[in-house]
Amino acid sequence: MSRPVLVTDMDLERLTRLLHTRVGLAYRRESTLLRQKLKRARIVPAEAIPRDVVTMNSRVVLLPPDGIGAHELQVVYPWSLNAPNTASVLASLGLALLGHTPGDDVRDDETWAPLGRIFSVPYQPEAAGDMHL
Repeated sequence: MSRPVLVTDMDLERLTRLLHTRVGLAYRRESTLLRQKLKRARIVPAEAIPRDVVTMNSRVVLLPPDGIGAHELQVVYPWSLNAPNTASVLASLGLALLGHTPGDDVRDDETWAPLGRIFSVPYQPEAAGDMHL
């Protein structure tokens, strides 16, 4: 059995609110998958989250399944998708990244298709003291 993913208490609160918005209600399948992930997650205080765990608004360097051409992206709320190199938490990739750490292989939460391997987390809001994000 794999270890549970880690989610901060602040992310849990904000993501739970997201699920009750029009956006969350419109993306039923994705919202269901996010709810399931949050139920399985180990919730930790934001101040105690390890620096390398992907939280909301973290930047992640991801190696694709073929291992060629790493790219950096940020896990964001759906309304922040206008920024370049972002992955919504209500999309397969953003949802898959949430709560994982470098070295983890990430897979689509529904189909289990491989999406890549986390190489690094160069920015995590909690580690940077940016608790307001």
